[in-house]
Amino acid sequence: MTHWLKLGWQDLFRHKRVTLLFIGNLAIGLIGLITIGSLENSYISYLKQSLQEILTADLMIYSSRPIEQQEQEIIDTVLGDQVTVSRQVAFYSMVKGTKKSVLARIVAIDENYPLYGAFHYPGDQPFQKIRQALLGSPLTTMSQQTAGTLYLDEGDSVQIGRTSFQVAPFFDKAPGSDITTIELAPKIFIGLSQLNKTGLLQFGSRLSYSTYYRTANNVDAKHLADVLRKTLDQHADGASTLRVLDTHNINSRLGSIAGHFFGYMGLVGTVALFLAGIAASYLFRGYFQSRVKEIAILVSLGAQRRYCILLFLFQLAVMGALSAVLAILITSCMLPLIPLLFAGLLPEGLHITLHSGSMVMALALGISCSFLFCLPELTKLRAIQPLHLLHEGSVWNMPVTASSRLLWWLSLVPAILTFLLLTVFLTSSMVQGILFTGGVAVTMLFFGIIGRLLLTWCKHLSNTFHGLPKIALRNLYRNRFPSLSIFITIATGVFLINLIPQLQKGLEQEFSHPIGLKIPIFFLVDIQEEQINGLQDFFKQQPSHLSNISPMVRGRIRSINGTSFHQRRIEADQEGRGSLRRTEFNFSSRDELDPSETVIEGKELSTSTWSFQSGIPFEISVAQRFSKRYDLQLGDRIVFDIQGIEVEGMVANVRKVRWNSFQPNFFLLFQKGVLENAPKTYLASISQVSQTDKQPLKEQIVNQFPNISVIDVASTITSIIELTERLIFAIKSIALLAIGAGLMALYSIAGNEAFRHAPEINLLKVLGTRFSDIRLLTVLQFGLLGCTAGVFSVFISTSLSYVVSWYFFDRIWGLDMFSSIWIVLCTTLTCIFTAALATRSVIRQNPVTLLH
Repeated sequence: MTHWLKLGWQDLFRHKRVTLLFIGNLAIGLIGLITIGSLENSYISYLKQSLQEILTADLMIYSSRPIEQQEQEIIDTVLGDQVTVSRQVAFYSMVKGTKKSVLARIVAIDENYPLYGAFHYPGDQPFQKIRQALLGSPLTTMSQQTAGTLYLDEGDSVQIGRTSFQVAPFFDKAPGSDITTIELAPKIFIGLSQLNKTGLLQFGSRLSYSTYYRTANNVDAKHLADVLRKTLDQHADGASTLRVLDTHNINSRLGSIAGHFFGYMGLVGTVALFLAGIAASYLFRGYFQSRVKEIAILVSLGAQRRYCILLFLFQLAVMGALSAVLAILITSCMLPLIPLLFAGLLPEGLHITLHSGSMVMALALGISCSFLFCLPELTKLRAIQPLHLLHEGSVWNMPVTASSRLLWWLSLVPAILTFLLLTVFLTSSMVQGILFTGGVAVTMLFFGIIGRLLLTWCKHLSNTFHGLPKIALRNLYRNRFPSLSIFITIATGVFLINLIPQLQKGLEQEFSHPIGLKIPIFFLVDIQEEQINGLQDFFKQQPSHLSNISPMVRGRIRSINGTSFHQRRIEADQEGRGSLRRTEFNFSSRDELDPSETVIEGKELSTSTWSFQSGIPFEISVAQRFSKRYDLQLGDRIVFDIQGIEVEGMVANVRKVRWNSFQPNFFLLFQKGVLENAPKTYLASISQVSQTDKQPLKEQIVNQFPNISVIDVASTITSIIELTERLIFAIKSIALLAIGAGLMALYSIAGNEAFRHAPEINLLKVLGTRFSDIRLLTVLQFGLLGCTAGVFSVFISTSLSYVVSWYFFDRIWGLDMFSSIWIVLCTTLTCIFTAALATRSVIRQNPVTLLH
């Protein structure tokens, strides 16, 4: 046995080129999975260590209203007196600095905030003194970036409502992360005792009340939170409007979001590994062919076939292990660049390290994939006989029996199952894993069919050419297996790269310039009913246009067709329809639908005014997304609780809403007459504002209506697009691994083909063919492969991106022709350069080698 292992080791050194290419291919394929695995594990470790600081407590109770007396008694009974409590009130409001006004999130804190974490100030200034000052006087603290937006320096004044607050020192970092609302504006902190002085706490103001609890060290906060939720739900006869969050919830939520992101990245890395495996399989095939006669000699000398198999298995294990080690070394050098690559997507304090689990996974995958990808070739060992020593050909030219063909196909099953299990592991879903594996298999099979047809076409096309083009086309057909391998690997890599720009183009267009809609410049929130006339009079004197003034009333859904809404939410969760967490919703009514809304089922709402004394349900228009989520049908009866009064409505229509219009849109619209007498606030939008008039108009609104919040829609759209671009850049960067694997495969296959056809190239030189013509022959062959693979994959990926946008992005799609053309051009040139580089050493060989 030792002699066989020594023979295998020496053989690897004798075939250094194939060995190095095999190791390099698998290493590139493994880099993506190791990188994503280490990144994900580092992120999970960061969460486990930072959950309390993210929440700033062990558990938190959040609501859009003050906690009632009975609810507070329940909370105190369940949590006991061994807790430290901190209360906070937050809301959005316009604040006025030295030169401009902006929308800010005002956070009013008490003397105990934060329970975990801390404010970090330059020079390690103690926050305790600043917090005491916040509580005792009109003082505010904010980040340096927020202060720069308002052109403020320390000691300046900022207007919040009707009170002027002095600016305290700026902090570098604030504790916690706001997990209850979307961050539309920067945070400004004031003392809770100073809140009433702002005069902004009016009816209908959108406030969020948060109570934080820190428990004793030996208390199970998750168990306490579970008990508290059940008790509050029982008190509310279904689902309480108070949301109880603990660190487990935060971990699940953030972990779920990260899981989708890292899962997709891992899938792209899996494709890169698969492409690398194609090249490794091809290299091993060529190496194996070159050893047929040696194996036949060993068999004729009495060697057992199992030792021949062990010889190759040992070599594959060594090359697989070395590829894993190389991938680990390269990844360790790349990890410091990851925070730059994923800037804005990962927490600032995240320290990325090479995870031991990822290294073990790389080693296992390196060795196992070496076996699995090359297993089909190993099945041909049984066909080698001493008789092959008498043949000029090889075993591959001998007739193939039905049993050997069946064995070859069965040898593909382990690799496919491994790929499937890996995708299931990465997506944490059997269905998604099967769909992805099936999708990749169908895509590559489709590329294989196209490539086979193109190569057959090359045979017929060669008859219409003369000289080098004829030779190039003939060579492509004669070497179908390597040509097809190159075509599939390049096409698959380009397919992944081109799929992203089309979706990105559509999303950017739809957010910034949606077809058929006019995006407002500003969005007004918290308009009081008595301010409507004054606001309309104000805009009569302005060149800008005030529109879509919509009433908004907050209420709860009690039941649907006699079934409690709480039960409907549970059913929606169980069936995977994505139930909304909240139990309170905003209701509205309007005389006619906005251009961003279209009735797709049912009839328009009645224009007559509904009366409480009519005894019949009022009509409801339901947004399509909401109807799917809770399985609502036309004619369904829904009971609402609005300001303590129960009313019943009936679904009259389902409408499609384009939420990217940034107009006042709602899940539920009521017939006229239902909300008229209910206390309400209003929303509105402003359009036709020039860039130079934006800031002056905002200042005038703040001065005359200080309680109204003005959301800069253009800035919000810019933020969304920037975040989308960061995500897409990260996805593209990982997708480049697939291209890298494809290019490495191209180099390996092209170089191997060049060496395999070295006698032919040398013969051309002996016959007087110029070096430039030989290079041109290579350029024609591989340039044609790269160009056709690029064109077909771009066409297919563009078509698929349209299908994906149709089903998942509500038909948001845009053709990025420039990116597609650039991708095809780069693919073709890269193929030409890579092939020319791989064949350069063969072209320089001395023709005397023909005599050996």
